[in-house]
Order: sequence, then C-alpha cells, then structure tokens
Amino acid sequence: MKDLLNKLLSKEGLRPKASDIFNHPWLISKQNAPLIKLNFSKLANFSKFSKVKTLAVTYIASQLPEKDI
Repeated sequence: MKDLLNKLLSKEGLRPKASDIFNHPWLISKQNAPLIKLNFSKLANFSKFSKVKTLAVTYIASQLPEKDI
C-alpha cells in the first residue's frame, strides 16, 4: 500500500496511469475482500447528535462571559 501511495503522490510526470494503478498487487489483493456493510441509520444518528452537540456548545459559550470563553 505504501508503495502505491508513494507512486500516487509523486511529481505529475512520474505518476502511474490508471491501468497501472488497477494492476498494482496491493489493489489486486483487495478485490476479493468482503464488502463493508454500512449502517446508514447509525451514521444519520451520529450526524444528528453532532449537530445537537454543536448547538449545545454554542449556547453554553454564548452564556459565558467573554473572558471565560
């Protein structure tokens, strides 16, 4: 993986072509890996929680004197 990343992060003229990337041994070894199952409802709940947390912190900060912020 490090080898592939180093090649991708090289100077513009030295970067590999897309076909070379798809034929890289690390990427080929990952082709048969099991797919990751995402639970989007949990992700949505986390996003909602994050928004509530941001609102709560903003409210608390607005109630504090400026020197305490």
